[in-house]
Amino acid sequence: MKMKTPSQLKRFNTEDHACHRKPARLLASATLAAGVTILLFTLVNGEAAVEVPDFCRQTAQAVLTSCRDGVKSDYSLALGKCDNLADPAARAECQNQASADLNDARQTCEEQNDARLAACQRLGGAPYDPVIDPSNFVARIDNPYFPLRPGTTLIYEGHTGEGFEHDEFAVTHHTRVILGVTCVEVHDTVTLDGELTEDTLDWFAQDRDGNVWYFGENTHELEDGLITT
Repeated sequence: MKMKTPSQLKRFNTEDHACHRKPARLLASATLAAGVTILLFTLVNGEAAVEVPDFCRQTAQAVLTSCRDGVKSDYSLALGKCDNLADPAARAECQNQASADLNDARQTCEEQNDARLAACQRLGGAPYDPVIDPSNFVARIDNPYFPLRPGTTLIYEGHTGEGFEHDEFAVTHHTRVILGVTCVEVHDTVTLDGELTEDTLDWFAQDRDGNVWYFGENTHELEDGLITT
């Protein structure tokens, strides 16, 4: 057998490993409003194949994280208020209520997340980035499922675990221009046992196809007559 030279051995080893080399994987990062998305590129036949991220689920996860963080923050604030009660019995009752509210809020976060994931399954994972064309919107909202006629007030009320809740959804004669679109303004107020707990202005607009769009809100939550958020 003819002996191989050192250079031949080196070349042989290199070629041998090359035959068994696994496909290379390249990682690239892209930034999303809800966080950081990792895009995975796999070399297939010399070309990069992109695995498209599910933006809907990523957004749902970001909102869930935010909801959970908010629940923890509210719980900490509630305990801080309890600490300032001089009566031990009242303090203990306050702490128990804070714990109950914490559990309820956590459950709400999970239920909302389940609803978002169900929507993602139906709508797909593409990012929600609609183009707003003011010329595509009309002056009034007459969708039969959600008509907003100025001067109309809808009332929702009932008993809850915290007391009797009364919600007035009043369609005003005011409008506001948002992104070039003239929106109908709705004044939504919520009272609990007669005490105002939420005061919100909502803005809606309808496109030429009859779809009603929600353009945002300016909301305040109140406790003991004072704005908390």
